[in-house]
Amino acid sequence: EKFSVGEFDDASDLYRKAISSAHAHRFFHEEAVACELASAFFIGTKGREESLELLKRAMGCYQLWGACEKANALSVQIEACDAKEH
Repeated sequence: EKFSVGEFDDASDLYRKAISSAHAHRFFHEEAVACELASAFFIGTKGREESLELLKRAMGCYQLWGACEKANALSVQIEACDAKEH
């Protein structure tokens, strides 16, 4: 909701809190989804580097959770983004 009304700083804080809470409680699946959604948000607001870091973190969380196909799909996406950068 914060994003849709242009409150980007508040939205950013909420994404970070969601990621932190999921991590603290060892909810890998929730952390993965939060990181992936935050990555999409940050690509438009904070930039490519932070977005890629969140995608990498999401990939690791999906792997820990056992969602290997999802992790592989993110790996391909990350490689494509890295190739565009160089």
